[in-house]
Amino acid sequence: MDAFVITCLVIAGVVVSFALMKHPRAAIVLWLIVMIAVPSWISVKVVTSLSPLNFTFLLLVPAILHAANQRLSKVDLLLGGFVVSVSVAFAFLSTPQYAFATVFVQWLAGYWVGRYLAPAAGKEWVYRAVAIAATVVGIWAIAEFAFSLHLFENFAGTDASAGWQKIQIRGAFARSEGAWGHSIAMGAFLALGLPFVIASKFAPVRKTLMIAAVCGGVIVTFSRGALIGALIVFVACVIFLPGTSLGRKTRQFFFALLVLVAVTLVPYLLSVFDSLSYDLDPSTQYRADLTKYIFEDMHALGPADQMNLLPNGRYFYRMIFGSIDNTYVLTILQFGWVPTALLGAGLVAVIFRVLIRRGGPADIAMFGQIWVMGTVALITQYGMAVWFCAGMAVAFGIRDNARSGRTPLPPELAHKHPSGSAHHHVAEPITK
Repeated sequence: MDAFVITCLVIAGVVVSFALMKHPRAAIVLWLIVMIAVPSWISVKVVTSLSPLNFTFLLLVPAILHAANQRLSKVDLLLGGFVVSVSVAFAFLSTPQYAFATVFVQWLAGYWVGRYLAPAAGKEWVYRAVAIAATVVGIWAIAEFAFSLHLFENFAGTDASAGWQKIQIRGAFARSEGAWGHSIAMGAFLALGLPFVIASKFAPVRKTLMIAAVCGGVIVTFSRGALIGALIVFVACVIFLPGTSLGRKTRQFFFALLVLVAVTLVPYLLSVFDSLSYDLDPSTQYRADLTKYIFEDMHALGPADQMNLLPNGRYFYRMIFGSIDNTYVLTILQFGWVPTALLGAGLVAVIFRVLIRRGGPADIAMFGQIWVMGTVALITQYGMAVWFCAGMAVAFGIRDNARSGRTPLPPELAHKHPSGSAHHHVAEPITK
């Protein structure tokens, strides 16, 4: 690329970046649009592969720094321990460079956007924005399946060797993938977005149609993990979402809808998956074989034994497993069980918040992903979506605790009640 063009792009990026600094809602909209509509395999190699969403994060850095006024939580400290441990594993124990880079350019990037920009944009507004994004992806998935309209099927991009543009087939069906590069990634994002749709304050008819679009999108990805994840979050929303987010009548309606789906749709889906068992069984056996050896090969820190480096810089495990379809297993294989345990502790905290009914939509979304991540690695932009949601769960959890008096707010967010008693209040943007 011409040096003049690069200079112009850099200048334009700086201008946009500082324009977004005091407009967190515009920043979130840009983040979501690139996430759901731009393929991640349009990448640029700068030490590691940088996707369009990575460059979007760079544009948002000033806005993140401007909004970063929340004090650290226990989950932040767990994440800090994780970062230190993987840094040690990379520096002294031969953890792969690409895996170490992924932690910073994908996982932490997504986390910081959710952790700092989402609260600055306003909780209810962000819930609506994510709900709309999930609905758009759901409609996209349904349309792709119905009309065999795979927009990126012939778009190899700059990372053609990864094969993300190829459409997967399950039985006689072409699975919807959209810009996500993989049907499981698309389905997993839809399951992630479902709690935001359920908790959003749209009119009942509109909300019902949005839920139908998201659930329909999950179905046409033919991903069992995403289907189960969506079912988990649906049930969790009905049972555990606090009453302030979901009224009694709405809860009763969703319970009746769940029963109706269980009676009418589930038997049909089971019959479809049974007819595709010749395709599903090898996939299930592959994952079972993968977990068979991990305990004898893993270490506290650093890559597991028999992680074999290939000429392209990637690793094969035991020269059998090139695709590790399990986030937990892949993290153990690359970094060791100590970093994985630190992340697991954060997920345990999510489970606890949901079960005691203090968790919001972001917590329930992560609650559902605990299952889903056992069936897929954090591939393409799905990984950044998960960490974006994790950041929101931490940020809004801190604010909810502060409002209930369990955690003090930072001085700049705390105000005195007129009577002189301490009164915590967080001013959020007014939404219509």
